[in-house]
Amino acid sequence: MQEADFVRAAFAVELFNGTEPKRSIVYLPEGEHEISATVNGKPANRTVKVESGIEKTYQSDLDRLKKENVPPFIDYLHEGGRAAGHPESFTWEQGRGLVLNVRWTESAKQVIASKELQFFSPEFLLSEDGEPLGLHPTHKAIGGLVSDPAFTSMESIAAQRAAEQEKQQTSKDKSMDLTKFIELGAISADEAKNLDSAEMLERIAVSLQAAHSHNDKASKAEDALVKAEKEKELAQAEIKSLRDAQADSFIEEHIKAGRIKGRDEDSKKFWRDQFNSNPDVAKAQITNIPASDLSKPVVKASVNNSEETNNDSVDLYSKAKELVMANKANSMKEAISQLGNTAYQNYMISKGLGERAAEIQAKAQRAIYEAHIKD
Repeated sequence: MQEADFVRAAFAVELFNGTEPKRSIVYLPEGEHEISATVNGKPANRTVKVESGIEKTYQSDLDRLKKENVPPFIDYLHEGGRAAGHPESFTWEQGRGLVLNVRWTESAKQVIASKELQFFSPEFLLSEDGEPLGLHPTHKAIGGLVSDPAFTSMESIAAQRAAEQEKQQTSKDKSMDLTKFIELGAISADEAKNLDSAEMLERIAVSLQAAHSHNDKASKAEDALVKAEKEKELAQAEIKSLRDAQADSFIEEHIKAGRIKGRDEDSKKFWRDQFNSNPDVAKAQITNIPASDLSKPVVKASVNNSEETNNDSVDLYSKAKELVMANKANSMKEAISQLGNTAYQNYMISKGLGERAAEIQAKAQRAIYEAHIKD
């Protein structure tokens, strides 16, 4: 490979077309030019010969830079750090030269439109005989926005860059842009000033490896949590489906046995709620209800450990019938509603059942009567 000088030169090419920044800009104008530039960090005058065919070299270099972790960009005033635009491709246009297609950032569009920075300055490698050799292999910035294409402005920029490089770097290669690594916390600003290149590279590599490992663990933990939540949701859905199926089977069994009227949605809901609340209690409660003779007492009560049938219990059915016959109620359901559960519940308590058990038993008998009464 030919020996090459690193050149920064501001050609007098305006970037604003009158309405918006140009998306297609001349990177190197066609022909032979005498330019004022910075060459290897120092002001100098050089001859540049720009001919068709160089676009392939520049596109190849751009494709290689795009594959790296930090993609190439256009900066402000050759200072690195903040991006003004993102290069997309190089082409050759007869009469213009080597053309760069670029996507500007929103902030750069405003700067160009206001003419605060209205010229473009490329960065490229140049042979001793003036032939452009391509992009710098390690520099991420391939050019910058500048305010003045004159030599004096470029000299000022070169002097500022040289002073910064002298303080921050001791190795031969002084081109590393550390701004992004400082923002990421890989190194501190003091370390960037005081460590040499080899130490900085080692420190950055260790920090980035630790950050990658942490992010990988966090990502795996998050994936595991999402998986666990999905498994929990599936398990809950399966449990609910199983409970619903068991409740359906319970209701269907006692519809067939005549204990629940198939068309009575209120009765079915009552027994479903009882089953879902406590399946064992619901099963014991409903099986105490005779399947064929619905006018008989619902339960047997035990007093002093001796079993006694409820033949002398308060017969809600008979009392409700008496109310209808006496024209004190329009229907059996209305009569039972008037009587309520209190009388039967008090009787159950007197026979030794607790208040809660007596209340449930009274509601059960009333639900069964209402389910089977045809007005």
